[in-house]
Amino acid sequence: LTEQYKNIVPHDVTQSDLVLGLEPARMDGNRELLGGRAPLWTPHLFAGTPAFRAGFSPPWMMAYLIKSPVVLAWTQLFVALIAGMGMYYFCRRILGLGPWPSVIAAWCYPVTGSYVLWVGQWIPAVMCGLPWSLAAVDRAIRAPRGWGGPAVAIVTTLLLLGGAPDIAGQVLMVSGFFALWPMEKYL
Repeated sequence: LTEQYKNIVPHDVTQSDLVLGLEPARMDGNRELLGGRAPLWTPHLFAGTPAFRAGFSPPWMMAYLIKSPVVLAWTQLFVALIAGMGMYYFCRRILGLGPWPSVIAAWCYPVTGSYVLWVGQWIPAVMCGLPWSLAAVDRAIRAPRGWGGPAVAIVTTLLLLGGAPDIAGQVLMVSGFFALWPMEKYL
């Protein structure tokens, strides 16, 4: 450490992974994509690891295409907007709630504990697909010959490519339980 940085104390040590671990991997992915190659390996973590975590998640693609670290804040905003709009759509169209309860649910969903705990990581980019998955399952049940089946396939693919297969599995389990829920009261 140089003399000028010796006395700097981090505000929150738990968020240091974003700078020390994920940012070099993101910059490496940026160089690979801009060089015309797929970001499949990062030499910056451990002795080198596969870089599939956030590399295939649609909300994180913006972070790989733009070099500036300012894009990280925009990526988190994008994830929150996807989650909030999905929750609004689910509450308003599927559950039939009024506009204000739907707005409140959409506002609260992206600021729940797991989103705040994992801010800056790839996990919220998978969690934001939950309301969209529930809406697609509902559409597939209500209109089996409509666009619900392809919507379920598209949302499932995006969830599984998001980089957190365990969270994607949990989202899909909740969607499966939702499919088994008696829908007569909603029809």
